[in-house]
Amino acid sequence: MPPTTLQTLTQRKARDQQGRGLKPLPVSHSCPPTDAQRYVLHSCPSVTVRLNLPPQDSYKPMRPKSNTSRWMMCSCLALVLSCVVVSAQETPPTTPAQHQSPVLLILFDSSYGMREKLQGKQTKLNIGKQVVSDMLSSLPSTLHIGLRLMGQRFTRDVSTDCSSSKLVVPIATNQQGGIRAALSAVKPTGLTPLEYSLGRGMEDLRHFSGRKMILIVSDGAETCDGNPAQYVQLERKSGETARIDAIDLAKPRDKPSRKVLTDLVKAGSGMLHKWTDSKAIALDVAEFFELSPVETQSEPERNHSVGSSPTNH
Repeated sequence: MPPTTLQTLTQRKARDQQGRGLKPLPVSHSCPPTDAQRYVLHSCPSVTVRLNLPPQDSYKPMRPKSNTSRWMMCSCLALVLSCVVVSAQETPPTTPAQHQSPVLLILFDSSYGMREKLQGKQTKLNIGKQVVSDMLSSLPSTLHIGLRLMGQRFTRDVSTDCSSSKLVVPIATNQQGGIRAALSAVKPTGLTPLEYSLGRGMEDLRHFSGRKMILIVSDGAETCDGNPAQYVQLERKSGETARIDAIDLAKPRDKPSRKVLTDLVKAGSGMLHKWTDSKAIALDVAEFFELSPVETQSEPERNHSVGSSPTNH
C-alpha cells in the first residue's frame, strides 16, 4: 500500500480512537500476538492498531458502595416479621361466642313408624305434635328453644337415610310459633337414626354454656343399628352436660322400643315422660331450667288443631 495511503489510514484510526477517549499506539505492519486480557485488537490485512487498557491487576471486583443499606433492609424485614408473629400470638383464634342462656332442643321423630296409631286413636306423629304444642304454651318465650327433625326424608339409600337429621328451627327465643308451624308440615317419612341425630343435636348445643336439655319425642325404635344410650354415656364422660329427656310414644306392648328410651334417659340423667300428661312435662322442663311456667289459656283456645294456623303464646 502506498505510504500516503497508509498514513491517511493511520490518521483516521488515530482520530477515531481520540474521539472515543482512547490513546492510540504505534502502528505495525503485522499482527503480532498480544495478551487478550490487556489489549483489544482491531486488525486489518496489513495494519494492527493496539489500544492500551489498564493492567489486569488494576481491575477490582464490583462491591456494594456500603453494607449499611443491606443491613438496614434486613433489620426492617426482621422487625416486620417479628411484629406479625407477636400479633398472631396475642390474637386468640376466633371461636363462636358462648351463650349463658338455658336452651331446650326438641328432637322430633318424623320416621315412617310414627304413622302408627296409639290406643286406636291418633297417630304417634299427631300426638307428638300436640304434646309439644301444649308444652310450648307453658314455657316462657325468653327460653332458647330449637327444633331438630330426624327421619324427615327417605331415599332408599341406607347411608343417606341413616344420616337424615335437620335443624329446621334454629335455637333462639320466641320460637314457639315457628316450631308449631314447622311441625304442622311434618309427615312420617324415613328411618330413625336416633344415635346420629343425638350427635347432631349435641353439636347444636356446643355454643351454649348454660343449662341444656334435649327433649326426644319418639317411639324409641332405632332403625339404623345405633346405640344411643352408649353414645350418651361416652359424651357424658367427655364433659357433655346436656340432660336427655324423652316423651314415650311407644305402644304399650312395645317393650324393646321403650327400653331404648329408658336406657337413653338414664344415661343422660333425664326423665321418661308419658305423652298423656303434657302439663306435667312442661312443669318438669320449667323446673329444670328454674323457670316459672306460663299460665296457660283456656282449654278451647289451647288445644287447637295441630294442622291449623299456629298461634304465638
